[in-house]
Amino acid sequence: MKLLSVHDIAAIDFTDAQTPRYAILSHTWEEEEVTFEQLRDPGSVHKKGYDKIHNTCLLAAQHGFEYAWVDTCCIDKSSSAELSEAINSMFYWYQQAAVCYVYLSDLAPDTNLSSESGLACSRWFTRGWTLQELIAPRDVRFYDREWNFRGTKMDLSHQIHTITGIPESLLRHESTVFDFATAQRMSWVARRETTRIEDIAYCMLGIFNVSMSPRYGERMEAFTRLQKKIIKQPMAELGIFAWTNKQARAGEVSGVLAESPSFFQDCTDMEASFQDSIYRNLALTTRGIQLDISIHQIKTGDHDKRCVMFVQLKISGSAMGISLRKISGNVYARLNPSTLVELNRYDIEWTDHMYYQLPVETILLARSLLHHRPFDPTDPVLGNRSSALKVRYAIDPRLPDLPLGSDRPYQLYPVAHWDSHHECFFGTNELSYGYSAFFFYVGSEEFFAACFWWNVDKPRALIVPLKGMDGTRVVVLQNCLDKMRFECAGQTERMIKRLLGDSVYDGSVGLEMPLRVHETQEPIMVSLTLTTIKEEIPEICANSVTILRIGVAVLTSETQTDVDPVRFRTGDVFGFDRNLCRVSHS
Repeated sequence: MKLLSVHDIAAIDFTDAQTPRYAILSHTWEEEEVTFEQLRDPGSVHKKGYDKIHNTCLLAAQHGFEYAWVDTCCIDKSSSAELSEAINSMFYWYQQAAVCYVYLSDLAPDTNLSSESGLACSRWFTRGWTLQELIAPRDVRFYDREWNFRGTKMDLSHQIHTITGIPESLLRHESTVFDFATAQRMSWVARRETTRIEDIAYCMLGIFNVSMSPRYGERMEAFTRLQKKIIKQPMAELGIFAWTNKQARAGEVSGVLAESPSFFQDCTDMEASFQDSIYRNLALTTRGIQLDISIHQIKTGDHDKRCVMFVQLKISGSAMGISLRKISGNVYARLNPSTLVELNRYDIEWTDHMYYQLPVETILLARSLLHHRPFDPTDPVLGNRSSALKVRYAIDPRLPDLPLGSDRPYQLYPVAHWDSHHECFFGTNELSYGYSAFFFYVGSEEFFAACFWWNVDKPRALIVPLKGMDGTRVVVLQNCLDKMRFECAGQTERMIKRLLGDSVYDGSVGLEMPLRVHETQEPIMVSLTLTTIKEEIPEICANSVTILRIGVAVLTSETQTDVDPVRFRTGDVFGFDRNLCRVSHS
């Protein structure tokens, strides 16, 4: 560290162990600043910037200091190693200073600090580097353009809080920067500027206790690197994803990292709401940010479900979250980045149909979106989707008065390829032979079904009635399916048939059984079949969508399975008693 001798304004090198007490200057750069190389040039005394150096040394000497530090001339910027050290040490150097003099070159001596044209109008409060220069040192003293003392950080803490949004407790050193959420710390720099684009990231290194090598020329990639560094920290918070982009359109999909600190400007009042450490298990991978998390689903319409990830932040007691959209196998992107989701379950009566929490799973958050999308260049969701499978129920209209059962599958496999927004399975390439499997009810009776190769070839389906089956086999089946990847269609099919044996039926073959009408207890024979058709649904997939239809048809002694499936009522399904179950080959 280079320090200036206050007596002859000569730069002297000190190691950390040798560093004496020193005063430090905070200011805004202007014309004719004196650099390290120019400091020894006698002609430098005529530059405007030399007056700041001279007055800083005079003030330090008056306060009993032998040394002072001024950034313009105490860093040899011709040395990349020294520049990197200075950028990464800046917060520490200001923190260790015995006193920090803030020189406000645009504050007139007769200005009332409380007036509209007072302290708040100073350019010093708009610059990026001055943020840590305000926060780090304990003793901060403000001076106007004629070097008149105007007050300390403690004296002016309320005014400074109003100007900057920085909590008074931090300004008064009753707390530390690490007591505040990541998003809130980002908000302090959101409205600040730096001359060089990269410095908007470098000026925050000390605020987040991270180190980075400066790479001038990388532009806003510096801010992306900063976010990655923060995510790698042991106590990383999900709040780093709590930004908003007011320019984003409704329904827009983006990566989960902010493009600029300005995206955090609405996070000033956010408070950290730390949860179990499992939610801090963030890891950077080549595909995205990996974490273990429980996604929440909120039903916002008859057929619209929103995936929400809560980000460990509160505003006025309400939990905050971000909307997510699955764009690939277990990969999520940010949906509607112009807004956050505010949810206070203590004030709103959420029903099971409106809100529920999914089990903890390992997911990936896309850092950014690829510009090349093979299937739909304009849509990041459909652009990564080569195929889709949707499950529908086709119920015989002659069963209008039977009690309703479930209208959708559950326990879906593989969950990585299930899109809860469109309620469909999806494939992401045209070469892998995929599969989908799920459990479903017909009334009170439970079934298991699977469909193989539906994404690349003629699909084949199977169905398994579960009533009377040994529960251990079902548990083993579920555990095995948890480990099967989407592309393991053949292996999955063989595993199911080996495990369940004679209970497996070809889905294209009618499974006949009696259904009892609850009111009269009279049995009605029905046939349960799985059939597949292709349908164009452009909002789900650019290619044709495979429809796996679960048909429940009435069978009579005169006509067996001759009900036209096109006339089936789509939607809910009905219960039956699986006694004397038999297979129909009609």
